[in-house]
Amino acid sequence: MFLNLNDKSVFMINAFLDYLNGKIDLTPEESAFVAEQVCIATYKRGAFLLKEFEVSKAFFFNLSGFVRLFYNQKGEERTAHFYPEGTFISAYQSFIKNQPSTFYLQATELTTVVVINKEAAAKLLAFSPKFEILARIAMEEEMISYQEIIASLLTLNPEERYFKLLENNPEIFQRVPQRQIASYIGVQPESLSRIKKRNFEKP
Repeated sequence: MFLNLNDKSVFMINAFLDYLNGKIDLTPEESAFVAEQVCIATYKRGAFLLKEFEVSKAFFFNLSGFVRLFYNQKGEERTAHFYPEGTFISAYQSFIKNQPSTFYLQATELTTVVVINKEAAAKLLAFSPKFEILARIAMEEEMISYQEIIASLLTLNPEERYFKLLENNPEIFQRVPQRQIASYIGVQPESLSRIKKRNFEKP
């Protein structure tokens, strides 16, 4: 089942299979087929999973690390979303429609992902209808991410975005550069420092 894989890759693929089995009940044959089709990739901090104008050839499942989605607006990076462990990562429109991506996907720390390319995705869908559920889960997570991005931009001010991030992903403040968090909430780094200070000083 895991021939030609090192111990770390075996562990990582098993972790992915555990996740899938929490969503869909895989047979041993289906699990083995998944293991044959996907691969494991590790990205150093700052490395890109996808760049603007590239066509996405794969989608990912984050096993460890953080990935951010950001746009380049006139030379300025605008972070729109963070993907923690246990989430699918994709540029769904680019992947499905073979169109250039409008954003970047970048590892904010050492990050290990499962890579599912187009050929592997097609083989999985052909092998078992259960994998249609997997495709739907990945698509739904992408849609949820986009909805969160839109809702945050339209309904929350920078300080509210800071508190929502603190509530939902408190560990991110120790794992992601502060300038990227400032970009996410829509302020300069020094303004983020003032927001954090006011929060710290609250009784």
